[in-house]
Amino acid sequence: MVRLTTLTRELVDQVSDELSDPDIRKSEVINLTAFLTRLGEGQAARDAFLRARKELLGRRTRMIGYHGDVPTYISELAIVTFTILKHTSDWYLAAFQDNNMVSGFVDWCRIEIEEFAKSFRRQVYGPSEDPLVTRDSLHVVAFHNRKLMREAGLDFTFLLSTLLQPNWNDANVRPNEIIRDAAVAPRKKSERKSKAKEGEIAQQ
Repeated sequence: MVRLTTLTRELVDQVSDELSDPDIRKSEVINLTAFLTRLGEGQAARDAFLRARKELLGRRTRMIGYHGDVPTYISELAIVTFTILKHTSDWYLAAFQDNNMVSGFVDWCRIEIEEFAKSFRRQVYGPSEDPLVTRDSLHVVAFHNRKLMREAGLDFTFLLSTLLQPNWNDANVRPNEIIRDAAVAPRKKSERKSKAKEGEIAQQ
């Protein structure tokens, strides 16, 4: 019995390692997750998968170059972040059928959105803040949030509208109206970049 338990643990660890590969395909995620779930290791499968997606997101965001245009940088950062969150949601719902697993994914999304907001505030706000740069940056985030997240059923708009405020951690912070309403489209250049960049990571 002890030998069987040891072999099962080794098998679970091996499959979890495979599931942790950031370059894994959707079909592999579904198959490996189903296998671990049958072994009663659904949470291990979830944790391994979300770690891999976090690593992929970090790798892709580090590839974004900054050339002095803050709204363009923010636009590309939003495209990469929101597209990977959207695809992760699609894969997650296909792989994890148990409703009890949903909260783990929501928590993961919240953490990644907090990281995005931290990068946004670092780039946009500061002693030399330009109101036009701030407005354009908020507009592109609002647009990409609507097209990549809200229309796909991932609505973290209220969280974003708070976290993207310069006084985001104040007790009386009010939601940003541009993000909350998400009604203003960005400059055409940003819209073209959105479609192109989303296409680049459509299979991830």
